[in-house]
Amino acid sequence: MKDNKMIDEVGKKEQKKLSLKKTGILGYFGLFGMVGFTIAIPVVLGAFAGKYLDDHFSKNISWSLSFILGGLVIGCYNAWRYIKKEYRE
Repeated sequence: MKDNKMIDEVGKKEQKKLSLKKTGILGYFGLFGMVGFTIAIPVVLGAFAGKYLDDHFSKNISWSLSFILGGLVIGCYNAWRYIKKEYRE
């Protein structure tokens, strides 16, 4: 009984791998777009948050630059995790 469950699970993973191979160049464009948005969204949100803080608070620190760089770090980390997860499966 337990062996059948393992065989089914291995079969499902193999089917997923085969379906990824069939997507070809379009699959890579989809992955490229997903990674792009994963990085861009935190950067843009950081820019808006930094602009707001620059307008309303201390002028000694460039909050926009700080939050943009923070968003870039967070976005790159999220993209790295996403790609690692996709290729592990």
